[in-house]
Amino acid sequence: MSENFETIGDGDFAISGDYLIALNEYASEYGMTPQQVLKDTAIPLNALIKPNIRIRHRSMDQLVRNIITGLSDPLLPIRYGKRLTISRHGVLGFAAQSSRTLLEASTLLIDFIQTRSGGGERIHFEILNDQALLSFHAEDTSIGSDVALFHVLSVFTSIENIGRLLTGTTHTHVDTEIRVSFDKPCDIPKEILSPGLVLKFNQKSNQLCCPMSYLKTPLASANPALFDEAKKECESELSYLNLTSDITTQVRSIFRGHQGKSPTIDLVAEQMNVSTRTLKRKLHDAGTTYQKIKDSERFTHAIRLLEHTQETMERIAETLGYSDASNFTKAFKNWAEMSPNEYRIRTTKES
Repeated sequence: MSENFETIGDGDFAISGDYLIALNEYASEYGMTPQQVLKDTAIPLNALIKPNIRIRHRSMDQLVRNIITGLSDPLLPIRYGKRLTISRHGVLGFAAQSSRTLLEASTLLIDFIQTRSGGGERIHFEILNDQALLSFHAEDTSIGSDVALFHVLSVFTSIENIGRLLTGTTHTHVDTEIRVSFDKPCDIPKEILSPGLVLKFNQKSNQLCCPMSYLKTPLASANPALFDEAKKECESELSYLNLTSDITTQVRSIFRGHQGKSPTIDLVAEQMNVSTRTLKRKLHDAGTTYQKIKDSERFTHAIRLLEHTQETMERIAETLGYSDASNFTKAFKNWAEMSPNEYRIRTTKES
């Protein structure tokens, strides 16, 4: 990673310049000049040709507002989101592409989205029955609803579209949903959406929802060596940008690094140098709980052990901190609607 970059514009969060280029290219295809795109943004014209730049979020928001006004296209977030290829997401995109499954790619997204957003946007992950939920959170809530909708819908559209490309399901029906907390801007033509994708507006939160079975699809582009190198680059970039992980990522990191039985919330709070009450409050503010994080981490770990080892159910139960195999089996059935043994057999047949 290059350690020399220039930060341009106004705002608290420095966003990757890749998105400045992508937005300008999109707008230019529909007749907008660079001067119109950059109006009132405090971004100089030469930023479009400079390498290694980052754009502060208020300037980027104004740029988005200019394009929304200039193009007057209510479908802009969807069209633009589908244009954001893997390479536009930098090393994080390549790390996702080299992951073994979309589940592993999702974990990367949660941990390292700040390398792209500069800390202004975060993604949280949870499992509800057999559904995986990615929740979008923006740090700055003062922007207008049109710009906020653009960010949420373009991000989720890009993630959903890249997932289709990586799994080879571009033309396959997959039951996915994008839920946003904003008003419906217009009637959404069915042909602009992936097969099986449903958009829901005026929801309580902003989420991308898909079946867990879909996230476990093996990726043909998986490359463990490239994955490790890309992940190291993401870690280096996060460190260089002096960005701290959000509260859920910090808790997940402590959970994953703990040896033996799952740590209690009291122990996690102690390692984070906060009170248990403060940790609970922070997790609540982030839209989650310690139990939800614990459940999703256990489930993810269980899947890895079932898919990549021949450990007995008793040994897996012990590794995950369950008192016995029966309790582990019961919990796994609640997650996946099948027993861990049934899951292992099915995975073996599919491979």
